[in-house]
Amino acid sequence: MKKLFLTLLIVFFAASSCPAQKSNPAEMIETQKGRKFTITLPANPTTGYQWQLAKPLNDKMVKLISSEYIADDTMLIGSGGKQVWKFKAIKDGYAAIAFKYVRSWDKKEEPADEKYFIVNIK
Repeated sequence: MKKLFLTLLIVFFAASSCPAQKSNPAEMIETQKGRKFTITLPANPTTGYQWQLAKPLNDKMVKLISSEYIADDTMLIGSGGKQVWKFKAIKDGYAAIAFKYVRSWDKKEEPADEKYFIVNIK
């Protein structure tokens, strides 16, 4: 299992040479098989940016249940909020989840931000 985890980390980080990745190390999430977990990311759709999965999920390990934007409790125009991603852990092991903060219409532009997570399912 440790070999799989190390291999997953090496492949996950070597796959991209994007500068944002170097400044955003992967965060570890620990959960149990069958449990739901959330990942919350700061967002502001008024800028045109939104969080997207950067790579397909390993659907044998984790399943995406939902994704929703929740605005901050403020009356300020243009203020941000958070994007809440809900997942379910399916099987024991490790899964990688990668996000990119992009404008969906601008395919040539580099992501404004990227976030990486390693899920340890026990």
